[in-house]
Amino acid sequence: RRGERVEHFETERLTKDGRKVPLSVTVSPLRDRVGNIIGASKVARDITERKQAFDLQRRLIDELDHRVKNTLATVMSFA
Repeated sequence: RRGERVEHFETERLTKDGRKVPLSVTVSPLRDRVGNIIGASKVARDITERKQAFDLQRRLIDELDHRVKNTLATVMSFA
């Protein structure tokens, strides 16, 4: 709206078969020779794999946290 570049805006879009695809979108204004905005350039990247890797990492960290707390509780019960 203000004629500025927007980088890595995350959103989801639906495919024709109904799947949701996470995207990272960058939008840049296109200007004429005197600087007037005459359009926009948009690049959208599928970030499905990155999101899946992040989710897996989060689950592994949560599981590790849980196991450490359980181990600590067991050790403390012997003290």
